Amino acid sequence: MKIFTINLLIFTLLLLSCQSSPEERYLKLEAQELATNTRQDSLFKGVYLGMKEAEFYDFCLTKNIHKDFFQGGQKDGSWICTKMKDSTNKSVEINFFPEFKQGKIFAVNTAFYDGNLLDNNKGSLGLKNTLLRLEKWYGKAFIKIESPYFFKNDVYVSVHGNRRIIVSKEPQNNFVDVRFVDLLALKQ
Repeated sequence: MKIFTINLLIFTLLLLSCQSSPEERYLKLEAQELATNTRQDSLFKGVYLGMKEAEFYDFCLTKNIHKDFFQGGQKDGSWICTKMKDSTNKSVEINFFPEFKQGKIFAVNTAFYDGNLLDNNKGSLGLKNTLLRLEKWYGKAFIKIESPYFFKNDVYVSVHGNRRIIVSKEPQNNFVDVRFVDLLALKQ
């Protein structure tokens, strides 16, 4: 019986050591997705990764004239704000602003918020709703990566072709941060 217990313990330890961490799963997923050579540039409301800077500002002006994009929002008053409806017809407000590299959008920082973002569990309902919403919109599941720091929250990551989406929730805020990144532009 003693030998069986020792063998079982050794087998269990070997099995646990063979399992990959979320970080390793993410890196493997990123390599697999980039190897497909698939471009996924579409973000929301006509904004896309690789959009030229001048085109973006002209596009935003047109959207503003049509009362679809506005300046301001809860995250940052200088960002752009828009509203979208999900499949359940619930409205979500998106506050966003892109980052440019070589005159093209390579990343877009966004804050998602609506009336359901705060609950008794420090915003976890809003995080869950945002993750479900993004999975429906972009068709890919998210990998949870636990923060190694007690003062930082976990992040959720999804990769589809060249588009990486990172989702996080800070407990002191009433919004969920979402960052879209073009991995190909990032690696240039």
